[in-house]
Amino acid sequence: MKKIHILLILIITISIRGYEIQGQSKPSQTTSVQSLNQEVQTLLSKNAIAIDVRTKEEFQMAHYKDALNIPYDEIETHVKKSEAYKDKPIILYCRSGRRASIAKQTLEKYGFKNVLNAINLDYFPADKIVR
Repeated sequence: MKKIHILLILIITISIRGYEIQGQSKPSQTTSVQSLNQEVQTLLSKNAIAIDVRTKEEFQMAHYKDALNIPYDEIETHVKKSEAYKDKPIILYCRSGRRASIAKQTLEKYGFKNVLNAINLDYFPADKIVR
């Protein structure tokens, strides 16, 4: 069971298929809040992997129901084992977008091209947030 869980985390972590939000922690003038929300919805409908890069404690307070919790400082460890999932879309989020941006850079360093920094839970469907 533990091996399956680890494999699932690796698959999801490496399925990081990024859509550029220019690594910013706030939407720019060209990337409005509405378009980020729409992009998150589109990717979720395409079975993107959502990864909450906050701490375990933050994750337990509230998270997207289907998200994996892989703290941003552990992403590199998981990525090295998940090369086969580079083409799957991945949505990263944290509290402010800073840690998600760092995780996005790490994934891109390993060749993941379809990674979206969704900043925080505000861009996910409210009825899918577990509190």
